[in-house]
Amino acid sequence: MKDRILSVAHLSDLHVGGHSWHIWEALTRKLISLNPDLYVISGDISESNEEYSLQFVLSWLKGAISPFDTNKAFGLRLGENFSNKVIIIPGNHDYYTSNGSPFQLPKGDPKVNYYNVFKRHKLPRWHFCSNGKDVSAYIIALESPGEKSIANGYVEKNDLELVRKWTDQGRHGNLKKDGLFLGIDGLNSEEEAANLFNRSYKIIVLHHFLYLPKAYGKQPFMSLTNAHEVLGQIVSDDFDMVLAGHDHHDVFSSQKYQDLLDHRAIRRFARMYCVRQLGIKRPPVYHIDKNNNKLLPKTLRIAIEYVKSKAEGMDDVAATKFYRFKGITLAERSIKKGYKEFLKVDLSDSQVRKTLDEIAGVVNDEIRSVLKNRKLINSVAATATKKNSRENGFYIYQIDGSRNIQCHSYYYNIDSKEFENNGVESCSLSRPLDLFDTHAYEKLKKAKLIN
Repeated sequence: MKDRILSVAHLSDLHVGGHSWHIWEALTRKLISLNPDLYVISGDISESNEEYSLQFVLSWLKGAISPFDTNKAFGLRLGENFSNKVIIIPGNHDYYTSNGSPFQLPKGDPKVNYYNVFKRHKLPRWHFCSNGKDVSAYIIALESPGEKSIANGYVEKNDLELVRKWTDQGRHGNLKKDGLFLGIDGLNSEEEAANLFNRSYKIIVLHHFLYLPKAYGKQPFMSLTNAHEVLGQIVSDDFDMVLAGHDHHDVFSSQKYQDLLDHRAIRRFARMYCVRQLGIKRPPVYHIDKNNNKLLPKTLRIAIEYVKSKAEGMDDVAATKFYRFKGITLAERSIKKGYKEFLKVDLSDSQVRKTLDEIAGVVNDEIRSVLKNRKLINSVAATATKKNSRENGFYIYQIDGSRNIQCHSYYYNIDSKEFENNGVESCSLSRPLDLFDTHAYEKLKKAKLIN
């Protein structure tokens, strides 16, 4: 039986106040006919942070609007619970001071009308969308307008930390909303929630694009100033797609992680992924092989900390023999050089070294190999309704359970006064990372180092 399709509409840069009524009406007709499972609106809702323009979009989502006080009304009519079907974030125009100056107000400033209009509706920062058990998507929305800037963006470090926190919770099955696993009915255990989360598509929504194709040239006054930090978080959390707007260009492309990062970054993020997935709460300390008095590689130190965490939590003969943290093998907490704490490790036992190498192999071979070949889809939507634009359009993503994504482009045709399908682009994604589905992990289970 063929998987059902999960359909996501991606709109951006509505620019209410500088919009076209005719395009809005055509957009509404087309979206109602397509009936997507989820709407994503990636910023610049208003032209200049006017409260009426934001209220306009809210009314359009919940019910209907009537232009020029006529009897003709159109809207998506999603009702009071529209936030169950909508992800929306502000753009740089939604932070403008509204006094003729285009500089952006600080995040959370009460003069940012977006908060007055939308925040009281408790719009979700993350959303889990599922059409049953076939296809699901985990979506996080990040605000990216930068303070005291005109068009550049910046994502706060606290927000990136939330991405890490929520994604970790999802991986381990304890991400909840309103008391429900993943915020949806029908999940009864952490294991069930973790399995569904780990096979879902993972999507980040920004207003500012992460990057544009080189042919577009550099955008020094339009860019995300800490794009490298955002990219690092996206990679270490194994996301599949980044949706954005801002530049009014239309881009749908994919690149492998290895083309976006150098080899050192790949190593670092692979280690980071394994530490978090294994549940190591503290960073690996500085272990020395006392046979040759050399600092062990980071991957071996991770392996030692992992086995230590297992040995402390269970009475397992193999683990106790391997890691005698109260005996001779790793009890020599000694030499302190500045802030570094060293442990001396006896690796003369070939079986011990072999087991450590197997754990380290998860990072060095399997996870790094999967990570560097993973694709990241970069999708930047055109402006949907701004008048006098080069062209007006939006995307519909059709996502199936076989890791395939089709992007349908809809553009406004001046002659027909309708949005028409202008073609489709496809991308096949590799499966998400799963540390627990590796050969090395199977060896650990056979060695009884995993319970």
